[in-house]
Amino acid sequence: IGAGRKKPVLGGSVPGLARRMNDVADALGLAHDLDVQRTRARTHKLFWPRELDTVVLQTRKKAVKDFERAWKRLRREGFSKQAMKELRRSE
Repeated sequence: IGAGRKKPVLGGSVPGLARRMNDVADALGLAHDLDVQRTRARTHKLFWPRELDTVVLQTRKKAVKDFERAWKRLRREGFSKQAMKELRRSE
């Protein structure tokens, strides 16, 4: 909120846009990190118990679902258009 103003400087949708973008990045980043670790373990023939692989794959599956959900929320047309309009107005 700007000094002496009752409305946020960048508009009310922009903080929500940032939150939604962060949700997308977090979920996608987790899935990527898990893929990298599994690949690293195989490439370097590191000890990788089956139980660990099961947990990693389950966690990755959840991260992908979280990403898909977050991406849908980010792409909701009305929300995205409103946030972009507010960002342009603040330039």
